[in-house]
Amino acid sequence: PGTGYFDVAAVDVYNTAYTTGVYNALVGASGGKPIAIAECQFLPTPTLLASQPLWTFAAVWPDFFYSPYQTNNTTQVPALFNDSQVLTLSKMPGW
Repeated sequence: PGTGYFDVAAVDVYNTAYTTGVYNALVGASGGKPIAIAECQFLPTPTLLASQPLWTFAAVWPDFFYSPYQTNNTTQVPALFNDSQVLTLSKMPGW
């Protein structure tokens, strides 16, 4: 509909959809507005964020976080949150 109708452009990312093509398409469609991962099965890695730096947030479904077959998400969180590219509440004094 155009950038006058949204504040954040977001996409659902499952399995191997963190591709350069998906990322570039969303950046192009965003019209310069923030881009986000609306739903995901696997959190992005710090390496991925280095090559796709415009992601503003990622929302993982709880069942993809705690299911026995999704243990990579529980081990990924400390690596992701401690990465210098990620802004967390502890890095935002006064919030």
